[in-house]
Amino acid sequence: IRGIFRYDFAYATFWLSIVIVLFFFPVIAGRQSLTEVVPSFYSTPSPSPSLKTLWQVDSSWHTIDVIPLVKSEIEMIKGGGAPIWAPYSGGGEPQITSNAVSVFYPLRLAFFSIWDSTRAFDWYFILRFLISGLGMFYFLRALDLRRIVALWGAIAYSFTGYFILYISYAFLDIDSLLPWLLLVVERYLKKPKMMTAVPIGILLAMGILIGQPQSTIISFIFALLYFGWRILQGAETKEARIKHLRHIVLIIFLALLIALPFITDFLVNYSQGKAIDAWQDKGLNHFPPTYL
Repeated sequence: IRGIFRYDFAYATFWLSIVIVLFFFPVIAGRQSLTEVVPSFYSTPSPSPSLKTLWQVDSSWHTIDVIPLVKSEIEMIKGGGAPIWAPYSGGGEPQITSNAVSVFYPLRLAFFSIWDSTRAFDWYFILRFLISGLGMFYFLRALDLRRIVALWGAIAYSFTGYFILYISYAFLDIDSLLPWLLLVVERYLKKPKMMTAVPIGILLAMGILIGQPQSTIISFIFALLYFGWRILQGAETKEARIKHLRHIVLIIFLALLIALPFITDFLVNYSQGKAIDAWQDKGLNHFPPTYL
């Protein structure tokens, strides 16, 4: 057994799993669900809900909207059709415009194609903690940090208040992939060649497929700034910078090629976005912290 723990994957997976099981034990044991009852925060009358459990924001939206939409999309796909219409939302609406569903993300599609019950969503959220934790662990190890330090960094990242408070939101899929994006950027910079550039393009495409423009743009900008900072740190020759430029073109081309069928939907979601100022009319700029 000790021999197995010499491998970073076994070491990180074991200890992250222990922490996740301890933290989410009531959910794993089936005594509690992350799918909350309604009405809750943001329900009428907002911002004074008549009922709110205490660990996440706007979860009733996940219960009454996201779960039915995901299940209907999976049913359409299994039936051999395209998931383009949501018959159970009001009088019907285009399914593809719901960026909360993110069924184009391969992991989400594969997971819910196998298991799409209400309990499945609890396990999908828990799986996200393992994915984000492993990504941060490997990224910190790529920076030559010791395993114990990388493990604490992984736990700190995956269990931030942001991940807990918005646990039912699809945009956390992007945040769970951010450490992996930084990892492949770091590996590329250590060995700048075409094969190490390809994973960057794939992960950028995954960000688009998840369909949450706000988190996608922020993660892309962060990765770009990290890339630029690391480039400026090194004594790059003119030839090396031209090589980086060629690889950047390859990365962009690959990302757009993979995500091409969904670019229009992504841009539609982006055009429909609003700033946080839109919530001020509801009084949320003075929302009492006790409601959280």
